Amino acid sequence: NVTNGNARLSVNTDVDDSVDKIMNFIDKYNETIDKMNGSQLEERHRDFPPLTEEQREEMTEDQIKRWEEKAKSGLLRGEATIRDGMYTLRQSMQQTVSTDGAFNHISQVGITTTKNYLDGGRLEVNEEKLRAALRDNPDDVFKLFSNDDKGEARGLINRFDDALDRTRASIERKAGKSTATLDNYSIGKEIKHLNDRISIFETRMEKVEQRYWNQFTAMEKAISDLEQQSSQLFSQFGDM
Repeated sequence: NVTNGNARLSVNTDVDDSVDKIMNFIDKYNETIDKMNGSQLEERHRDFPPLTEEQREEMTEDQIKRWEEKAKSGLLRGEATIRDGMYTLRQSMQQTVSTDGAFNHISQVGITTTKNYLDGGRLEVNEEKLRAALRDNPDDVFKLFSNDDKGEARGLINRFDDALDRTRASIERKAGKSTATLDNYSIGKEIKHLNDRISIFETRMEKVEQRYWNQFTAMEKAISDLEQQSSQLFSQFGDM
């Protein structure tokens, strides 16, 4: 009886440990989805464009902070990279897994998406069903979640890691990272292109400005010459 009691205790301990690990993974998954989904639900305030240096000088730090919070809100709303990333992550957890065991879909172990579509695909857990699956078929649950195989037999966590790597790579191609140069990512290339256009425009404006200055200088000289000739003419008439 003591031996059987210890065995049951060991099984319960293993189940508790497995449940904790799975719940931690689900929490991290939901945090990732919440972060990405939140960027798609933020309100965009088009009446709050980026501040100019002149505007900053006329505002307090608190006013600048509140303005920039409004200006930055919703900047990623509708961004295809984020939407595609969310879809990829959701798909990685919703596909079937060829395990040759009792479970081939996450819902069979008590894990489903919430009914509210605004949640963006968050997962919720029926802990009682999950515990039963771990207690009765722990190896099959393991195959469902963690199977470092290729193709249809690849485990859900492995697929999630793959999807996360693809999403991260897609974001880096779009937005770069701290060590990237402007030539290494899409937004950087756009910034460089805009900087080049601004530089070309400024050079063109400098040439226009110089041309106007040359024209006005020539005009002033002509007026000065005319005034000088007029003075000489009046002087000659005065001597007559």
